[in-house]
Amino acid sequence: MPDQRQHADRAGGGRGDALGMGRAYGNPSSTHWAGRPAREWMETARAQVAALLGCAAEEIVFTSGGSEANNLALKGVFFSARRPRPHFITTGVEHPAITAPLRFLGGWGAAVTRLPVDGTGRIDPEDLRRVFVTDEWRACVERKAHWEDVYRTKAPEEVSWYQPHCERSLDLVRDFAPDHRAAIIDVGGGASTLVDDLVSGGFRHLTVLDLSGAALAEARQRLGRRAAGVHWMEADALDVRLPQASVDLWHDRAVFHFLTSTDDQQRYVGQVGNAVKSGGHVVVATFAEDGPTKCSGLTVQRYSPESLRAVFGTGFQLVHSSRETHLTPAGKEQAFIYCVFRVQ
Repeated sequence: MPDQRQHADRAGGGRGDALGMGRAYGNPSSTHWAGRPAREWMETARAQVAALLGCAAEEIVFTSGGSEANNLALKGVFFSARRPRPHFITTGVEHPAITAPLRFLGGWGAAVTRLPVDGTGRIDPEDLRRVFVTDEWRACVERKAHWEDVYRTKAPEEVSWYQPHCERSLDLVRDFAPDHRAAIIDVGGGASTLVDDLVSGGFRHLTVLDLSGAALAEARQRLGRRAAGVHWMEADALDVRLPQASVDLWHDRAVFHFLTSTDDQQRYVGQVGNAVKSGGHVVVATFAEDGPTKCSGLTVQRYSPESLRAVFGTGFQLVHSSRETHLTPAGKEQAFIYCVFRVQ
């Protein structure tokens, strides 16, 4: 039977050729002869975009156009969020591809604020400031702004918590998650070098979560091509939605001692309890009772192993504790405790 393949562009070439696809114009989701080349081209493009952005290929989603992308982004953020629910801020002159999904989400209880614009289409910054009305939202925005400023104004080697190699953390990860297939998350990992040594050690399922995109960018740049094998998450540990029972080991040397309110501490423990598998482990390092009272200009909460165990509660069994004297780049000593909990 003669080949009767049809191409919509009778003039030859066409959009596929313009994009370097040649004749790969089939449906990439199909398994027939026309779909397979298109699928290969699409996956190559996905990998190239991921390499440019420093993220995993599976995080790149191609859509049919802007309207689909806007719907996916807005509805995805809303329905995947936990606490606080997203507050959407737009303007009175936004495109229907934004306003229509926001009207839909308003019916589901989303908070949507439409700001007026002036004759040039610009909003008044004071109007924007006034919409951040809740203490919870202000705290979230202020936390992110603080850490973005830290990493944009200081090199990673200049911050007080810097370690060339996170030896104690690395030893505990090896002890309590010896299987290189373990799913490990470093919460507040930022520009920490722990991920470098874990990648070099053969661990294959690594996630680094941090509020600061600037800190994550530093780590990705340092790792180079190896960064593509790490899942990078720019998010607040208190609000991020992590899959239930998806983590074998949760590591944190940066976040918990900055949570000074009981509510924030319990939200954090709730996040850990949701994400870490039963039988999994939680490694938390905080300032010791004789450690500093402030870090990076912020007040911190200091702990003993006993007081930290009390905060985490009965669902977490304390299986290890130790002390470390950390020497800052400025030559000052800081007392830390490391606690490992087994999730019941």
